[in-house]
Amino acid sequence: MIAYIDTSAFTKKYLEEIGSRHLDSLLLEAKHLETSVLTELEVVSSIERAKMIKRINSPEYRDIVRRLDQDIQNGRISFMQVEPEHWKTAKRLIKQRRLRVGDAIQLACALDAQERLGDSMQFLCADHGLLEAARLEGLKCKDVSRD
Repeated sequence: MIAYIDTSAFTKKYLEEIGSRHLDSLLLEAKHLETSVLTELEVVSSIERAKMIKRINSPEYRDIVRRLDQDIQNGRISFMQVEPEHWKTAKRLIKQRRLRVGDAIQLACALDAQERLGDSMQFLCADHGLLEAARLEGLKCKDVSRD
């Protein structure tokens, strides 16, 4: 499988929640995985928030950060730079699909990835509003919000 993964799905790789097992099985099938550079910051923010609210303890936090850093450095996932073309598409998506900024950027990058990688690309996401917008934009979607 070739996939674009957004933050709502990618976070499930590091913080155990509903959908984490489903995501793990999908990631085993993935031959190529892409996301926006925005995803790294959003995942780091989610991990920091989980530590702050004591959802995870310090040893868990260190392990999660180590795994994230390893995944980034080993090239298992390709991080797309956000280009001016993505900003234009995101602006259209905000107006047409009523998306938040981060979601619009993710979807703009996913649309670009589909153009480069082909129609067989899957959009992995756990956000129902973003999934609906992605479907309306013609992406093949996998909902990872449940196991």
